Amino acid sequence: MNRLISVIILFAVLFTSLTAQNNSVILSPKEKEMFDKAKLFANKGNNKKALSTYNDLLNKRPDYVPAILNTAGIYYSDNNFVKAEEFFAKAIKLDPEGNPEVYYSQALTLMSLKKYADAAREWKNYMDREKKNTQKIEKARLQYENAKFIDQAMKNPKPFAPISLGPNVNSPLSEYLPFLSLDGSAIVFTRNVGHEDFYATNIKDGKFSQAQELRGMNTNQNEGAHTISADGKYMVFTACDRRDAFGGCDLYFSTFEKGKWTTGTNMGHIVNSAGWDSQPSLSADGRTLYFSSNRLGTIGGSDIWMTFRDNRGKWVTPINLGSPINTKYDETSSFLHGDGHTMYFTSDGHPGMGGRDIYFSRKEGKSWGKPQNLGYPINTTTEEGPICVSLDGTKAYFSSDYDYQNKKKLDNLDLYYFEMPVEARPITSTYLKGYVKDAKTNVGLVADVIIKNLDTEEEVFVVKTSDDGYFVSGLAKGAKYAAIAKREGYLYKSLHFDFVENIKDGKPYILDILLDPIEKSEPQKENPVSKPIVLNNIFFETGSDILLSTSDSEINLIVELMQTNPTMRVKISGHTDNVGSDADNLSLSQRRAKSVVAAIVKKGIEPLRLESEGKGESMPIDTNETSEGRQRNRRTEFLIL
Repeated sequence: MNRLISVIILFAVLFTSLTAQNNSVILSPKEKEMFDKAKLFANKGNNKKALSTYNDLLNKRPDYVPAILNTAGIYYSDNNFVKAEEFFAKAIKLDPEGNPEVYYSQALTLMSLKKYADAAREWKNYMDREKKNTQKIEKARLQYENAKFIDQAMKNPKPFAPISLGPNVNSPLSEYLPFLSLDGSAIVFTRNVGHEDFYATNIKDGKFSQAQELRGMNTNQNEGAHTISADGKYMVFTACDRRDAFGGCDLYFSTFEKGKWTTGTNMGHIVNSAGWDSQPSLSADGRTLYFSSNRLGTIGGSDIWMTFRDNRGKWVTPINLGSPINTKYDETSSFLHGDGHTMYFTSDGHPGMGGRDIYFSRKEGKSWGKPQNLGYPINTTTEEGPICVSLDGTKAYFSSDYDYQNKKKLDNLDLYYFEMPVEARPITSTYLKGYVKDAKTNVGLVADVIIKNLDTEEEVFVVKTSDDGYFVSGLAKGAKYAAIAKREGYLYKSLHFDFVENIKDGKPYILDILLDPIEKSEPQKENPVSKPIVLNNIFFETGSDILLSTSDSEINLIVELMQTNPTMRVKISGHTDNVGSDADNLSLSQRRAKSVVAAIVKKGIEPLRLESEGKGESMPIDTNETSEGRQRNRRTEFLIL
């Protein structure tokens, strides 16, 4: 708690409400005069004479609780916490069931003395006795949790050895608010050059290049608190007090075009409010945006809010993340990791070291889990700022006004990184990148790329590729994914890949996708106009023709394609490996093909537009001598007629 506020609270307590403290001592007129004189000295700021007068009175009346309490208050205001603790303890011992504010004051004193376990006890004593002041009880409850946390955190410190980004990045000016690119190749940060501008440094072999100003978007006004999409072509940042703003600070966006960033554009009244909107964080695909705001509907002073793009690419009305992320206090500086499931943010409303600490939360299904503190000494009893975390989760970047190497305070902010504690790291992740191209011309295509978790059916990544067909996104380990690429006039392509085991931490998974153009056939012409397409995301129960639910995405894509092209006729072919008899394999392949056709018809496609056939083991596309080859041979194919 802020020192000035603490002193004000103590004096308000000690010189008003505590005068009602139960006390059997009755002062003589002369002693009463001494007490009043001591209070007058204290009110005039003459603490030395006040203490002397109280001392004279207590020599005569050592059990007079109001004098003891007022003495404790003066010692506290003079930062003599040892004496303050002594006198508060005397008052409590003499009148343990008196005004509960004494316990509140003693708890503050013990916090200042770093006696956190003892402070927790006094916070508890206050809460047990105070019955009316619900607002203050709530404050005491948070302080009680903080005291318990600090006591344990300082006994079990986390490794913390920050390393400076060096002279190519740090300067005599202030550098802060770093943002690390998904692939870890660059950091964009804010530098205060009299106003706030964006700078960037490239990272190669652990070394940082000379920081350069971002071209195109810096102005003579302030630009800061930013986030960049995984493909490096869309930035959201904060600007304050601009003519086109809706509130004090608004969110703006810029795009990377022809080698430079465009001038920032206000994100509009749907995203921005009449309040304070700042500190954005984009999901890796640029489809979801988290930010801090004190707008109408906020639970505390500031909360973390979220908006996302609809099917038209427009940002929808933001929603408050609510509990357990947001509290009655302040939550700010969110950073959504590239795994899409781990968020880091700052708060003074969750149990911590006091002030504003850094926390992380993991997404559980569609909800965020209970925030966890990063621990001491990453968090301290002072204010901590925002961090960003590398894709592999090992490094966290932040700014500080402390020189950790020379152990001295700085006059400016510099950028550092530290090794993230293992338990606070995100889900092991890699990143997926590639190009969507025309299968005939090899020219890049603007297309929709969708990555789905095959187990949960969750769309973890949805993006429209850039003009050259490029896309990139972070993906978490431990799941099987489907990749779907679509563009009007082309056959969709659906692939799947396994990130349960086969993943190299922090190394990209390359996925180039070739789309076949849909060629119009002549009326009544039965010759195939396309080559067979493997339906990579059709799955059956082992040895059965029963479709698994994970096939739904592929079925829906076929239905969508046929609805978009109402004259299209298709054939579904089933294939097996060579395990088992020829007759059994032929029968299984036929039944599987019919199951796929039945699923498509069930979705509304006319049966006359569909054919099915089973080829058994007769048309392998790989060797049957390996498990991987046999897996490829067990397939369902789609052929346009």
